[in-house]
Amino acid sequence: MIGRFLDDLKSDPNLEAIKRKSREGMQQWQHKLGIYEKQLMRVKAMPPNDAQLNYYEAILYDFRARLKSFSSAYAKNFGGLFASEFDELREAIKLYDQALQVYEYPNGRIGKVKCYIALADKTNALQELNYILKNYADNEDVYLEVRKMKDELENPPISGMGRLLRSIFG
Repeated sequence: MIGRFLDDLKSDPNLEAIKRKSREGMQQWQHKLGIYEKQLMRVKAMPPNDAQLNYYEAILYDFRARLKSFSSAYAKNFGGLFASEFDELREAIKLYDQALQVYEYPNGRIGKVKCYIALADKTNALQELNYILKNYADNEDVYLEVRKMKDELENPPISGMGRLLRSIFG
């Protein structure tokens, strides 16, 4: 039951509306997450409580963190963050932390990294990236994505003018 509801959330066409910062889409997702949380808590109250339920609980926090970080990520792409968006990113990091306390998974850590990068917190972003590289080295897809993120963070691409100056002055 919960797994099917989670699949419905992941394939929801309103996800694209949320990405476009649609208030109506955000409200619909908040409503669906509320239903998901009620179902999850009802099932968690029944014994036995297993790791699969912890995964579903972590995903609830993950989705909430993504909702918080969507609007801030788009604002950064269009000229910078406002104080409220810094707060939303910090809240998203707390939600990712909650998810990771319940169930350890690499995408939760990657989400935190993206929030740290949006906040221009290179130190914490690198710390999380190093943790992922150390603990998920056997997951090739995760490892390659994180390695690329780390390389870009440590050696940001040079702009067109920077390349020109480097070619002239060495």
